Amino acid sequence: MIYVIAGISALFVAIGFILTEKNAKYLLSGYNTLSEAERGELDLPAYLRFYRRFHFFLGASTLVAGSALVLLGGANAGGIFLTCYPIAAYIYFIRKGSAYGNRADWARNRWAVWLLAAVLVFAGALLARGFSDNPLQISGGQVVIGGSYGERFRLEEIERLDLVVILPSTGAKTNGFALGTVRKGFFRTSDGEAVKLLLNSSGGPYVLIVKKDGKKIYYSAKSESGEALYRKLIEVLAIAMPE
Repeated sequence: MIYVIAGISALFVAIGFILTEKNAKYLLSGYNTLSEAERGELDLPAYLRFYRRFHFFLGASTLVAGSALVLLGGANAGGIFLTCYPIAAYIYFIRKGSAYGNRADWARNRWAVWLLAAVLVFAGALLARGFSDNPLQISGGQVVIGGSYGERFRLEEIERLDLVVILPSTGAKTNGFALGTVRKGFFRTSDGEAVKLLLNSSGGPYVLIVKKDGKKIYYSAKSESGEALYRKLIEVLAIAMPE
């Protein structure tokens, strides 16, 4: 995660060097659509100084704060920061940058601020849902896994249970949530096998539920260890389906 943070920080700093007075009419959003009179109302040199300072600060603060959060709070804290902080920073950037033009610039940019604010709220909601636990309950002969990407199935649908320490190597998710140590949804392994991950904690062991239709679910909870969950499921299965 720290390498990702360092790479994104370097990208922010690099962006600060891209825009110049010579290429502003091509690269600066909205500037090329202004008339000559409107361009004259924009203090371009001052705006470019603000543009560079902002991106240098954004890159440096992302590196320092993001790395500190990863070291102190783990990969999940770093992932949340990396998702929300740049969006909030660009809301400030657009709002503050409008002061270098005329009042019409703020009117044109207001929609971008509201859009980014909506994106920030939406991202926060997705993160809250993604990082919420997937509680596992057994009731009425059914296993009920709540939360995002949870599911419900009957005990007799279980072919076997295993307790695994090492997860299969997974590539890109086909439909799911992955940030930090939390992975939920449908993923494809390096061998091409489709599996479902409901991983709420970092580190194993993990409960592997293999259903009779061949589907595999790797599960871990925040509130209970993998060993405890495995014993609970084994005991319930032994009572529900005695040999």
